[in-house]
Amino acid sequence: MEKPIELSLVIPAYKAGKFLKQALLEKQKVLNTLNIPYEIIVIADGYDKDTEEVMNSLKSKKNIHFYNLPRNRGKGYAVRLGFQKAKGRIISYMDADNDIDPEVIKQGYLRLKESEFEAILPSKNHKESQTNYPHDRKLFSRIYNFMVRRIFILRCSDTQLGAKIYRRELIENVLPHCRINGFAFELEMLKIAQILGYNRFEEIPVRIDLKTKSTISFLNGLTVIKDSILLYPRVLLLNAKIRKSKEKNKIANQE
Repeated sequence: MEKPIELSLVIPAYKAGKFLKQALLEKQKVLNTLNIPYEIIVIADGYDKDTEEVMNSLKSKKNIHFYNLPRNRGKGYAVRLGFQKAKGRIISYMDADNDIDPEVIKQGYLRLKESEFEAILPSKNHKESQTNYPHDRKLFSRIYNFMVRRIFILRCSDTQLGAKIYRRELIENVLPHCRINGFAFELEMLKIAQILGYNRFEEIPVRIDLKTKSTISFLNGLTVIKDSILLYPRVLLLNAKIRKSKEKNKIANQE
């Protein structure tokens, strides 16, 4: 009888075929050191010939699963689909390239396992992080995170880093409320989790060496800002709905 999956790692892949195979094998090498049952779920976000070749070459890997989206739907959509298919007790995700050192998933899993935290959030802004990052992206990231922390009142210094580790319960309760298909999906997940009562997050350091050519454009940056703005009224409505439900339950318990 097979042991239940302990850790699921979701990989959204958009035009990643040229580096995907090597990156996946490196991630697998790191996860193998945990000596636990795990799975890697790759969501190919739109057809890409190189990605299809990688999928065919790794068919023999029983714990790597590939799913194809016929057209590009966005990183948020791909990650949510992977979360829905994940079987692990702990569910994580990470960008397809290894510009972010995959050791952070291992460290995040171990920290979550030994603690009562509900999510582990690698952060570029952690004092022990080591980053080799373009100045323009650093600037955008700092400005954006400064804004969202104050507007959404989040205890998270880096919502946009492409790696997170969550307990399954959080994922199952948060996903039904998520709508954003673009890069702002991480802000959406964290804020909705907070509204639903998941507040025990911990940030950990990360190593980043940006080598892969980014698929993020100036237009993507504007879309992140637009999606974040549109998220705000939804957050207010959900917050009011949760508060009203709690008041009704309180009254019902008093009667």
